[in-house]
Amino acid sequence: MEGDCNKRHKHRRTRFIIRAKEKRDLHTAILCVKGMEEGFFQSDGYKEWEKSLGPIPPDEEDRLEALRALQILYSESEEEFDRVTTLCQRMFDSIDAACINFIDNEKSFNKSLTGPMSESTTNRIWPRSTYCSNAVYHKETLIVPDTTQGEFKDHPLTTLCGWRFYAGVPLMTKEGHAVGTLCLNSQKPREFSETDKKNLEDLAKMTMQIIELRLSNLKEKQKVEKQKIFVEELKDDRDMLFTGLNNFPEGLFLWDIQSKRVSFVNDAFVDLVGYSRREISEKEGYPIDFWVEKGCDPQLRITFQEIFDKPRDFSIDFEGASRGGEKRYYSLHLAPASAKITHCFGILADISFRKRNEMELKQSQKEALQAAEAKTTFLANVSHEIRTPLNAIFASTELILETPQNGEQKELSHMIHSSAHTLLSVVNDILDFNQIESNEISLQPSRFDLRNCIESCIDSLYRRATQNGLMLCYSIQPDVPSEIGHDESRLRQILTNLLNNGVNFTSEGEVELLVSVVKSSVSKDEKEEETLTLEFVVRDTGIGIEQESLDKLFRSFSQLDDSRTRKYGGMGIGLAISSKLASVMGGKMWVTSSVGKGSSFHFTLPTPNLGKGKRHLSTTNVESKRIALVAKGSEERMLRSLLLSLRTQVKSFLNWEEVEASLQKESFDAIMFGQNHPQNVQTIDIPVIYLIKPLEDGSNSSLNGSYYLKYPIHYQSLRYRLENIFLRIERREKRAKNSPSLNNSQEGIISSLHKASLSCILMVEDNKFNQRILMKLLESLGYKADVAENGLEAVEATKKKEYDIIFMDLQMPIMDGLEASKIIRAGKGIFQKPFILAVTADVLHGIEDKCRETGMRGYIAKPVKKQQIIESMLRLANEEPEDWIVIRN
Repeated sequence: MEGDCNKRHKHRRTRFIIRAKEKRDLHTAILCVKGMEEGFFQSDGYKEWEKSLGPIPPDEEDRLEALRALQILYSESEEEFDRVTTLCQRMFDSIDAACINFIDNEKSFNKSLTGPMSESTTNRIWPRSTYCSNAVYHKETLIVPDTTQGEFKDHPLTTLCGWRFYAGVPLMTKEGHAVGTLCLNSQKPREFSETDKKNLEDLAKMTMQIIELRLSNLKEKQKVEKQKIFVEELKDDRDMLFTGLNNFPEGLFLWDIQSKRVSFVNDAFVDLVGYSRREISEKEGYPIDFWVEKGCDPQLRITFQEIFDKPRDFSIDFEGASRGGEKRYYSLHLAPASAKITHCFGILADISFRKRNEMELKQSQKEALQAAEAKTTFLANVSHEIRTPLNAIFASTELILETPQNGEQKELSHMIHSSAHTLLSVVNDILDFNQIESNEISLQPSRFDLRNCIESCIDSLYRRATQNGLMLCYSIQPDVPSEIGHDESRLRQILTNLLNNGVNFTSEGEVELLVSVVKSSVSKDEKEEETLTLEFVVRDTGIGIEQESLDKLFRSFSQLDDSRTRKYGGMGIGLAISSKLASVMGGKMWVTSSVGKGSSFHFTLPTPNLGKGKRHLSTTNVESKRIALVAKGSEERMLRSLLLSLRTQVKSFLNWEEVEASLQKESFDAIMFGQNHPQNVQTIDIPVIYLIKPLEDGSNSSLNGSYYLKYPIHYQSLRYRLENIFLRIERREKRAKNSPSLNNSQEGIISSLHKASLSCILMVEDNKFNQRILMKLLESLGYKADVAENGLEAVEATKKKEYDIIFMDLQMPIMDGLEASKIIRAGKGIFQKPFILAVTADVLHGIEDKCRETGMRGYIAKPVKKQQIIESMLRLANEEPEDWIVIRN
């Protein structure tokens, strides 16, 4: 029987070759039967066949989803499906191939193939466009007795493979989707009876049942595999968890509330308490004895018992002991380990090392605080002891400089005054550095005129800069507001420090201060206030700084190199203080430099935009005047800035020749020359203004149409000078002596003070020498003051006489100034007389709060100068008085 079957198969293959030879050459026939994997699949005909997909069912998307859900595509051969195709071979005669075929989106997959064809090829994936795709499309049995007749005569299976008969039944899912076919193929035409059709359809249903059973088994198998994997993973997780818990550095334990036993501990817990695992697990009752001694605080035991009875999130640090009685500090944290609260989980840690460190740290902090307080007290005493004699030196030199002196005497007086200034700057720097390092520095924001602040800084350094042959000037951009809101004294401190550095490190050229607006922003709150960011740049033409040394500049007590230290001196804290002050004020500081060319120090300062404020407006005889300005560089920028602020029309020239040429085409109301002006310039009916250095000859008088104005130039002095010049021209009066500037009009200041009813003054000072000096300063202003030598005498004096102002020293015998002020000001409003101003050498942090508490209006820092007294009295006499006045050196 087996031999007959083999003969029959051999006979069929022979007939297949013969039929193929009738349509194609012998080579193609051999490929079809013996070597289809070799050349057939690379032939042009096969490639064209691959491109054809055949008919696409309307439910293609759902059909493909159902097919993939069966998990059968491209799977290995299975015995159950081979039985079906083998049964087909037995039931139907003259069949060359029986196949279970599934139609994918682009390919056709043979799950099972039996018959002679299965011996000629091992390929199981074919192009999608087969006879089966038509059966799937129509979802009904497809019988083709002779493929060469009808619609399939040109199909590749007919023309390339030589199939002549096809019978296929679609494999239908329960949802009605045709996912594939059970089909029969033959290389010769044949008839297919209704019985044959019915049998094939029954076999297709049986095939579908096998597929569904296979899927169910596969899912069950997958589920079992997942469960197996889950169990393995769970076991691994458990092992990993217990390994991790056991290796945890802190002591871990699990407390069983019902049995009142410890059911789990890790190695760290065993080592921590000194008990074995067996001893721990066998012990009944609360586990308190594992970490506390029996004679410990009873309340601690009660607390632990309550927590173990009703566990909740709980943490406590306490002092306990190990089994050997060694004192230890523990940290215990408890938390419920289950929702039903049958167990609680605990973490016990030895924090003895941390506790010892904390105690040592507290002791160190206490000692550091005591040291800081001692340092502050020491610096306050040093400041007081230094400022007290400095007060006498400053006041004496100011009075001496106002007396007639010869050249040598005047030079010596200036040397004393300058040296005292230097010493005071050193003292102030040390105190400021101490406050900054202690984070005790405080700001006193106020509304002030920015130009006046800058001009006062320029004035303090101008004489020294001029003696060194330097040009010291400034310029402010037009969009910078005239008034800003910030701490004026701190801004002045930063500017003075940077300008002083520029003068120190520049041997020739210039030092220039530039101010501009670099950023503007509006707040998003209801007020919508505008905030400006100002940039200040102090530029010099000095020695410059190497790039690798720039990072040292803002370090405390840091010098760039030894040679520079020897040449220029300094303590190395000025820039550090300035940088930190800029940061405290909301800005930042940086530097750019080039060796041999100079340096530029930049810092920013945020300020609310206060508009143009209350700057003095130019009078009509100056506004819109046309000024020809002959100047260069930084001097030109400064003079142009000042003239534009006076609302004049300015045109700049480099030299007199350019002005002469321009006069032929246009007219000017005045010509202004910078310091390097030409000699003997003759003009007709045009005033010429020469700006001269302080040491040059010349006065603020006019001569032959020429006017002189000495540096440093101020806004007010320039304004009044121009007003005076143009007023003279308008009235055609004879030339007269220059009007004194408002800044130097002491008589006007004294007059305004007397009008403000601030004439009755009491001076409280225990030092006889300081009494004499302060009396002289007040007498030079036209005042005569009463004197009290201590606070008690001051209190008695106020009972007998009503005073407008009291200058109160703070450190005095019998009764100090704070106690006396508190008694004098009792029951009085802040703006009620007498106004008390503290006169003190103690300017460290905290003195302001003490003075405020007593009802004082402010304080003047020693050493006292005449200008400080004038400024304090002017601010007290202001129509809009300030509640707190600070007059620093």
